[in-house]
Amino acid sequence: MKIAYVIYHDITKNDGVTKKVAAHKEAWESLGHEVEVFCLLPKTGSSDLRANQCETGGQYFKQRLFVNHWLYDGITKFSPDFIYMRYDTWSITIEKLSKQFPLVLELNTDDLSEFWLLFRKEKTIKSFIRYFSYKLFRGRLLRSAKLLVGVTEELANMENFKHYCNQSIVSTNSIKLSNFEQIKQLDQNHRIALFFIGTPGQPWHGVDRIAGLAHKLPEFDFHVVGIEGADQTNIFYHGYMQQASYLEVLAKCNICIGPLALDRYGLKQAAPLKVREYLAYGYPVIFGYEDVAFSGSAPDWGFFGDFSSINDDIVEKFRAFVLKNSNRIVDRAEIHSYVDSVVVEERKLANMAVQLKLV
Repeated sequence: MKIAYVIYHDITKNDGVTKKVAAHKEAWESLGHEVEVFCLLPKTGSSDLRANQCETGGQYFKQRLFVNHWLYDGITKFSPDFIYMRYDTWSITIEKLSKQFPLVLELNTDDLSEFWLLFRKEKTIKSFIRYFSYKLFRGRLLRSAKLLVGVTEELANMENFKHYCNQSIVSTNSIKLSNFEQIKQLDQNHRIALFFIGTPGQPWHGVDRIAGLAHKLPEFDFHVVGIEGADQTNIFYHGYMQQASYLEVLAKCNICIGPLALDRYGLKQAAPLKVREYLAYGYPVIFGYEDVAFSGSAPDWGFFGDFSSINDDIVEKFRAFVLKNSNRIVDRAEIHSYVDSVVVEERKLANMAVQLKLV
């Protein structure tokens, strides 16, 4: 198949989103498909993702309200079997293209809840207009889609998506396992340490809840990367770090922590890329949500808990899991079929081809 992959994102940062798209492209090409990535970003530059780049100069509304001839002509010339797009705000260019080629939208979050929480946080006229205009146009984009791909069952079946497009499949996030080497070692003669990496301004990460756990578990150390804060007795905020630097911190830890406050968005399921990386590095993980990839498998290297209240019950369960698994290394064979991009993406492409009637 020929696939045009569209993304509105600054891929020069080589962040998690960039890595994910690169893994998709590599996996799809390894399966014999022809893939062209079309990326619209503020300023072009070098990236780990091989993509056609279009510099938008930050002209957000112009890129949505007027046809981008670079994107339109490029995809028309490529003539793909379908367009795969990481869900973004509506644009006239995508709507026009969707009339010629089937459009597949990948859903990674409940967008309405995110925009509403952002408005409630900022409480400005500008943020209200942004929320209102986004809500006004999102239906046009969703109606243009032939298929929705949810990274969780919850997103794929969410009514505010299916109201516009009722054809959907589920395919969880994945990584290329061979790109990661085991970091965790068993010869750790230090206090048990836990690791979390996140981004500022993301309430669903639940960094405040990690701080609450640290307060109630003084026998453990907690290392938080990517977020600034005041160090306490046993919690240390490292702020933003390049990968080589944060891997040095990770190598001294025993257990990794995933997001703990997805409930703030009214969601129960997620599939964070960072958690898959933790597992690839060999670390047991603490989940504050249900990960669809592992639902039903009940892995003993994972602890799934409700952290909406840091009460004595959750603290004791947390402590017991950490003590039991602090010197455990997750075997790659245990996670291969759940998180390796080639395996996961082969299943997804086969499913998409059936849904789009390409086979």
